[in-house]
Amino acid sequence: MIIIIYWIAFFSIIAVYIGYPITIFIISKVYRVHINKGDITPMLSVIISAHNEENVIEKKINNTLGIDYPKEKFEVIVVSDGSTDMTNDILSRYSKRIKTVEIAENRGKTNAINQAMEVASGEIVVFTDANVRLAKDAVRKLVANFVDPSVGCVCGQSTYSNPDESETAGSHSLYWRYENFLKYYESQTGSMCVADGAIFGIRRSLYTPLAVEDIDDFATSMLILSKGYRVILDPRSKAFEKSAILLSEELRRRRRISNRLFSTYRRIRHELHHMAWFDKYKFFFHRLLRWYTFLLLMSILMLNVALMARGPIYTVLFAFQVIFYFLFFIGLMLGRKVRLPKWIFIPYFFVIMNYTQLMGIVDSLRGIRYITWQSPHTTRKF
Repeated sequence: MIIIIYWIAFFSIIAVYIGYPITIFIISKVYRVHINKGDITPMLSVIISAHNEENVIEKKINNTLGIDYPKEKFEVIVVSDGSTDMTNDILSRYSKRIKTVEIAENRGKTNAINQAMEVASGEIVVFTDANVRLAKDAVRKLVANFVDPSVGCVCGQSTYSNPDESETAGSHSLYWRYENFLKYYESQTGSMCVADGAIFGIRRSLYTPLAVEDIDDFATSMLILSKGYRVILDPRSKAFEKSAILLSEELRRRRRISNRLFSTYRRIRHELHHMAWFDKYKFFFHRLLRWYTFLLLMSILMLNVALMARGPIYTVLFAFQVIFYFLFFIGLMLGRKVRLPKWIFIPYFFVIMNYTQLMGIVDSLRGIRYITWQSPHTTRKF
């Protein structure tokens, strides 16, 4: 029984990070679902949620107003979610060019989006974050996919523009390229799992008001997928943002996101039963199983000790794990004192990020909810 559990855990890790990417790539080559595109300009609403965004909000507004789209066909809606800095004063300067929703109390991004959707008039609604710079044609490229009636949600491709600023930013950028790879080939086979809050658009008619504890991009895209519509990536629709430079900021962010993802999943899991079987397969390997990576890693390590006498294969695998965690502990001890080389920082980053992700799930199971947020300071650059 120990051997069976060991190999199930071992191959689960392999499946999540190696097997699944390979299989989804191969499937996309033999089974590709065509996406119709067209140069259309339906009425469009662009929604930006902002809480204390004085450092970036003016540049974000000007960037959004400057997109390549007929001016009479789109509106910009900025929701100030309990801002206490100069955000509201900056928004007042643009009162004739944008719609503003001011919420007196900070109640979180999802509540802000619910409020904005009540005043949005667009047939298509695009969501984007306050620190995200949109390419001039990003929205037009994104909207082109809605010619296809099977498409309910379209995600643009965001890129982190500062990978050289720190090991954290570099590792996060590497991880994000891996995520974009998965999303692209998932999309080629019909649908991807989850939209990215940096830039994604939906048909307004498909929006479901969310609970304030939900994470908006995950809940919105997954509920649309469960209704039988496609959720796709268009890599031509480009957006750019800054990654957190400090590891402490990224860890807090990851724990909050993990908590909200898992809490949202627990709330909407019954609706997700309506997804097609292939979408369930993608969700299981891309999201659900990955949430338990840290538990799988610890299970393999502990069971490996018990299996050392069963053959040389277990000795070799245990030796690899010892080396891997030795590099992790070096990173743990020196990470705040010196700049770590990548061959040390990547094992350190991988383990601690998966541990933080697990802690977010534990928080959710304990009833802890992260509804409001304080954006990482080092990401508030445009």
